[in-house]
Amino acid sequence: MKINTETNKKLYFWYILSAVVLVLDLVTKAVTDGIAYMPFIEGFFSIESVHNYGASYSLFSGSTFALVMFIILGVLASIGLVLYSIFSKQKLNHCFFLGAGLLLGGILGNLIDRIAFGYVRDFISLDFMEFPIFNIADCALTVGVIVMIVWIIFYAFKDEKKEDKSGGKKEF
Repeated sequence: MKINTETNKKLYFWYILSAVVLVLDLVTKAVTDGIAYMPFIEGFFSIESVHNYGASYSLFSGSTFALVMFIILGVLASIGLVLYSIFSKQKLNHCFFLGAGLLLGGILGNLIDRIAFGYVRDFISLDFMEFPIFNIADCALTVGVIVMIVWIIFYAFKDEKKEDKSGGKKEF
């Protein structure tokens, strides 16, 4: 299968975005690990290192089965994103690659923690509201899911070409 130049550029963007998210996530986790409490912006958010043995809101904490399932799901999701982006017959746009890049970086950041430590290192605490402590990977996953929902709603099931008013074919 030959990948055209435009798709190559999008794939490079995707790989770079994923790598940036992953490195940013792992570096911030390493720097903040072990900090009991440190206000960052008073009344807004602080750094508070916690080890999350489960999922969001510490769901399934302490379950070895859940840990293994999260690892398997992370690996499968990563492989699925890569394979879909490479072999999709659909014309994938920047919206897809932005969402996929954020998702892949976030998935890999938390997956590395789960494999290396058996838990995910969280550290961002919102002081102005009651909310679970989270990390950069979680932020990337959340934004990535939102972007992918936008892609699905507006692009995924649309025809690649549309008729323009002159009767000719017009690409998205």
